[in-house]
Amino acid sequence: MDPIERFLPVTVAIPDPERFILFPYFVVPVELFTRGLLSPPRYDYLWVLVNAVTGQAEERETRAIRLVREGPGGTRIQPRIGPDQAAPAAENAAASGGRRGWGLMRGADAYGVRRRIAPCRRVWALQGGVITDTYTGRALRQDALLGTLLGGLDACEG
Repeated sequence: MDPIERFLPVTVAIPDPERFILFPYFVVPVELFTRGLLSPPRYDYLWVLVNAVTGQAEERETRAIRLVREGPGGTRIQPRIGPDQAAPAAENAAASGGRRGWGLMRGADAYGVRRRIAPCRRVWALQGGVITDTYTGRALRQDALLGTLLGGLDACEG
């Protein structure tokens, strides 16, 4: 029995896919406090998606991510990290996000709310040599799946 029972919502429908591949993720809520010389202090609440295979934080959301209980059947990839490793990855991504140019002068403190970390599955649809993320609509070549498993999405663009 798979302990991960919830899924990221399918926002992009793929007509008649050959198969589904279900990647494990953690949704990590993060409290972020930023302050700077030229800006007032600011408190934000973010949701960060952490890949449970590679341990990389992939996306930051400013709105709550609503997980669903029903999802398609398919090949289930097993997680390699747990929530204890996902929280620091999410904290680092939240604290460093958007810090370019003058943003480097800002200070940021991030705290992952560990008691609210939610494991879930992200559904990828395989069709005709292309694998598509049904949450964001991002499409990659089928061979990029190996890069995703070994090093994350950033390593397999193209």
